[in-house]
Amino acid sequence: MTVAEAPVPVIPQIEGANFLNLLIVDDERAIRDACREVAQSLGFTAFTADSAEHAYRLLEAHGIDAVLLDLRLPGAGGLEALNQIKSRRPDAIIVVVTGYGTVQSAVQAMKNGAYDYVTKPFSLDELKLLLDRVASHLKLKTENRVLREKIKSKQGF
Repeated sequence: MTVAEAPVPVIPQIEGANFLNLLIVDDERAIRDACREVAQSLGFTAFTADSAEHAYRLLEAHGIDAVLLDLRLPGAGGLEALNQIKSRRPDAIIVVVTGYGTVQSAVQAMKNGAYDYVTKPFSLDELKLLLDRVASHLKLKTENRVLREKIKSKQGF
C-alpha cells in the first residue's frame, strides 16, 4: 500500500519535530495530503504546494526547515526548483521525490544539494523513517549552531 492509498495510522511524535516547518511540493493532491497528514501526526507543521511557484511563495512567508520536493512538477522542473529553494533557504533540508526510472535525476539532485531522495510509490513507514532522519539532522544542525555561538561568545571575553 502506497502513501497515497493508506489511511494515516497513529504514530508517536518525533522528539523535537514540533518546531519544524515542512513544505511538501507535489502536483498530486493525494500525495500532498497523505504526506501532510503523516508529517502532522509526527509533530511537524506542514505546508503544501502544487507547483514550484506556490512553493516559492510559501518559502518567503514561513520559516521552512525542510522540503519534500517532487522532481516532476508542472512549469519549473524539479532540479530548477531545487536550485531556487537552495538559493532562497540555504539551510533547508531538501528531500527529492522521484518516480520509478528517474533515479538518475535523484542522483543529480543530490549533487545539487538535496539531502536525500525517495522513489514513488513509497510507504507510510518509509515516509516516517525519512521524516525521522530529517528531524534528527535538523536537530543536530541546530545544536551545532548553538554550541558554536556559545564557543564564539566565550572567546570574546
